[in-house]
Amino acid sequence: MVVTDLPYGVQHGSRQHTSLSRSPLKLLAEAVGRWARLVRPGGALGLSWNTFGGSRDQVAEILAGAGFEPLTDPCYAGFAHRVDQAITRDLMVAPRS
Repeated sequence: MVVTDLPYGVQHGSRQHTSLSRSPLKLLAEAVGRWARLVRPGGALGLSWNTFGGSRDQVAEILAGAGFEPLTDPCYAGFAHRVDQAITRDLMVAPRS
């Protein structure tokens, strides 16, 4: 299992190559392939992120492209909550096939 909380991109950025990027979706797209190699089939990824940096559908698409199966049942879709004016945190659970 991998459990992570993406950078919110509000105040901090991540260095990719020589430029500073504040896009958590770009960071996720680069990291998810490595995580998929670490998580055995039947294992899962638990991810928290700021919805202002990417929608639930965008995150699910990136995870699915790496071999994860984002859970979409209503019990997995009701975690979004406001942290402050610039952060609404959501959670996603995605087993690896």
